[in-house]
Amino acid sequence: MPKCGKCGMASRILLKEKITYVLGDGNDLSFQPDSSVDLITTAQSLHWLDVIKFCKESFRVLQNGGVLAAYGYGTQLKDVKGQEILTEVLHIL
Repeated sequence: MPKCGKCGMASRILLKEKITYVLGDGNDLSFQPDSSVDLITTAQSLHWLDVIKFCKESFRVLQNGGVLAAYGYGTQLKDVKGQEILTEVLHIL
């Protein structure tokens, strides 16, 4: 998985042994084993992702009780079906 300057800066500043910062394609988390992640975050980027693939991959790699935190200025997605899924998920939560 490619490293980025900002990921390196974050890991130096926070200095947490159990935190790994990764910059990658949210639609393909194949580098990560099943049920191996506590937290996935994505900021202001859901509209760039295939929401269905992203959710499937996220739920595959998240441990039981893990958290997917997607945040931004709104919930508008390019994909109508993706918007429907995200709206449904938000109503469940």
